[in-house]
This record gives sequence, C-alpha cells and structure tokens, in this order.
Amino acid sequence: MLEKKIREKLSKIVGDKYLKEAEETKGYAVDDLVPQAVLFPGTAEEVERIVILALEEGMSVVPWGGGTQMDLGAPPKRVDLVLCLNRLDRVLDQDYENMTFTAEAGIRLGTVQEKLRQLGRGFFLPLDPPCAKEVTLGGALATNASGPKRLRYGTLRDLVLGVEVVIPEEMEAGCKICAGGKTVKNVSGYDMDKLYIGSLGTLAIIV
Repeated sequence: MLEKKIREKLSKIVGDKYLKEAEETKGYAVDDLVPQAVLFPGTAEEVERIVILALEEGMSVVPWGGGTQMDLGAPPKRVDLVLCLNRLDRVLDQDYENMTFTAEAGIRLGTVQEKLRQLGRGFFLPLDPPCAKEVTLGGALATNASGPKRLRYGTLRDLVLGVEVVIPEEMEAGCKICAGGKTVKNVSGYDMDKLYIGSLGTLAIIV
C-alpha cells in the first residue's frame, strides 16, 4: 500500500479515477512482483510529474503498454509503481507528403493500421509483431518488436525518425526530452532515438 502522503500527491497528478491499489494491482504484476499502485496518466506531462515524484520518494517505476511482452529482460528487483500508458493514444500528426505518422505511445498498432488504411492511399505501417492488434506503439518501440515484414522493410530502428521520452533524471527543464526529428536526413546530433528502441523501458519511458 502507498503511504498516505504519496497517494495524495499521485492522486493530484492523475486523479482518483486513474489510480489503482490493493487487489486491483494484481493483474499488473511483473515477474510475480505486485506493484503498490497502478497509474494511468493521460498526458506526457503527467508521466513526467510521476517520474519526478518517484525520484524524490525513491520509488521504482515500470512502464506498461499492452502488457504482451512484460516477461522480457531481467527480472526487476522492485516494482513500486506501474505506469499504464493506454490513455496516451492520440494521433498527433499525419504528414501525407513526407509519409510520416506521429502518435502517442499508448496507441495500439491495430489502431494505427486502421487509421492509415482509412486514408485510402495505400499507406500502412510495415510492422507485424505477434499480437499486433494488442501491442502498443510504445511497447513495440521498447521491445523493438517485429515480424516477417522486417526482412523487406527493416525493424523499428530503421523506420523511426524520432521519439519523445521521459528519463529518470530531473533537469532544469524537467525530465522529458526529444530524440531525432521528422526528417529522414537529420544530422543535428547523436542518433539517440535508436538507443531507446529495444531498451525495454530501462533507460526511459517512451511517451
């Protein structure tokens, strides 16, 4: 159970409706470690505020997308908070001329494919991991998920131009940073977005 003061602070960030405790958290156990609370942030800013609070209180945070690949990687030592990102499911930009698609981390790949299909121009995301309809975009990035189509189109490291992440380190401007951009030939710095792809949420939370 959360301490009262921590619960109050978290509730102010996401609201009581989007904070689960006790029995409701058992379905979000990671390697049999049941979190003290499960939070459902609705914006990247809320994710950032939760991470800053967790840093201040010395709490561990585990991001959760579709929950289909939570058994990957080394078992965590602690799971204090689980951040379920399903509410971050908005399409932010569709640039038809440059053939780029920008969306939040919680959107399902099945939804992405449907929105691209509705454009009627033959657009699609060449990504077909197992359980593709249930996998979230952020989860696919965190696990570098792929399927047979990678043989022709490459993996997510080849397809992604940029990501926005929340890192576990508070800076003057907060702890949300952007890596990469919307252009294919972007030489403004290190290709950091490739670092976060496949990192299983250990380096940052993709939002």
